[in-house]
Amino acid sequence: MPRERHLHRRHQAHPRHDQPQRHDPYHQPPRHDTAGPIARNTTDAALALWAVHGSDTADTATSGADTALPSDYRKVLDPNALRGKRIGVWRKGHIGIDADVDRAFDTAVKRLRAVGATVVEGADVADSRDMMQKDMLPAVLTEFKHDLNAYLAATPGPHPKNLTELIAFNKRNSTVEMPKFGQEFFEMADKTDGDVNAPVYRQHRSAATRHARQAIDGVLTEHRLDAIVTPTDLPASPVEALDPTPFESSTRNSSVAGYPHITVPAGYARDTLPLGISFLGTRYSDANLLSYAYAFEKATPIRKAPTYLPTLPGRS
Repeated sequence: MPRERHLHRRHQAHPRHDQPQRHDPYHQPPRHDTAGPIARNTTDAALALWAVHGSDTADTATSGADTALPSDYRKVLDPNALRGKRIGVWRKGHIGIDADVDRAFDTAVKRLRAVGATVVEGADVADSRDMMQKDMLPAVLTEFKHDLNAYLAATPGPHPKNLTELIAFNKRNSTVEMPKFGQEFFEMADKTDGDVNAPVYRQHRSAATRHARQAIDGVLTEHRLDAIVTPTDLPASPVEALDPTPFESSTRNSSVAGYPHITVPAGYARDTLPLGISFLGTRYSDANLLSYAYAFEKATPIRKAPTYLPTLPGRS
């Protein structure tokens, strides 16, 4: 059964939300975001994108996706793609919080310069927390109820037929379905009418999307940038850690705008926990971002194969 989980992503490519065929991948509202593959490297991420991108008759948002990418994924795998590109550096809200993140990001910026990119400081994307509470959350909760209800109703088999029944199922089976977390967002979504044609919903969605796109496009235009780079996140915390951190989301504006975002390895905290650098761009910049990520990855062969650790060294 679906349940709420906290997922800490590390090496991941999120395409623009109208690129991939999105029929039943999972239930993040498709107007907000799409499933992004966690891949071994940028080449594998490109292969995954080329495999899933394209138009879907069940999803009108993908109508222009057939021609959005080059016909051959190998065209984006250019080790010199960063040469001569203007890459903006987003530090505000991400630097000065964790020393390992700071060191890894500073090293990454130096590497960008070394491979021929023109690094432009001060390309900070505006914080989106106010937008999140005012417009994004009401829109996403409405979309979640609408889309999950449609999915459950159309899926055969003995299971909850809508969000209300799913909430009840989770409560009856709470020791299995909710051993560590509740379902507050499920319950908040169920209190909406789930009507994605309602004027109030449309106002929230339009405002959230407009704000997020302006936040990214404004910086790209002001500094004449090809892309923006920033630390992806802090080192992964224990799954039970729910306290908020001062680190601003590096992905929220991209996901709300429906813009692509790709994360590649940039270093390690305590030589163990992976740290990422994110490349952000505007609409239909998927191919460009993949090429920049590929060039950075080739110049920074830092990835370690993942291993299972019962706990971190030095922790019991």
